[in-house]
Amino acid sequence: EGSGFSREVTERMVAPQKVSTQNIYQGKWTVFCRWCKDNDIDPVQVTIPQVADFLFFLFDYMKLAPKTIEGYKSALSSTLKFVSVQDIGRDLRLNALIHSFFQERPRDINCQPPWVLILVLHVLGGPPFEPIEDSDRVSLHLLTLKNLFLVLLASWCRRGEIHALDFKKEEHDP
Repeated sequence: EGSGFSREVTERMVAPQKVSTQNIYQGKWTVFCRWCKDNDIDPVQVTIPQVADFLFFLFDYMKLAPKTIEGYKSALSSTLKFVSVQDIGRDLRLNALIHSFFQERPRDINCQPPWVLILVLHVLGGPPFEPIEDSDRVSLHLLTLKNLFLVLLASWCRRGEIHALDFKKEEHDP
């Protein structure tokens, strides 16, 4: 506001990501604002040392993975780049801090999924999900969950995209 740009142009400049990314970033921003409130910090006037303290809080207290903390840094950078002269995304000190997180808690490289797909598909092929013809025993809720899982599986959605799904009921005008 007051920048000379129209509202439509400003909205496009501040939110160039996909809707799913915007939803994820909004969740991370909410966590950051809550932390700022608890520490009497204005989230829009935050300093690099304060961001470092927040990232350390995520690592030490929340026990988040370094890759997840990188996501928080990206979310903060995406929002704060329009109101701050400091570039959080490229700050070498924050990058060094996150690098230290990776050193202390290296990423566990496991190519095997934590669940067995064939077992999941076997379960989905039996009660309470099947037989579909038996509408007295198979609820619409379970069928919806089964279909959602299969569509997500077939589309190879990433965990973040699935997490960003909004299950709130929308009200439609009659």
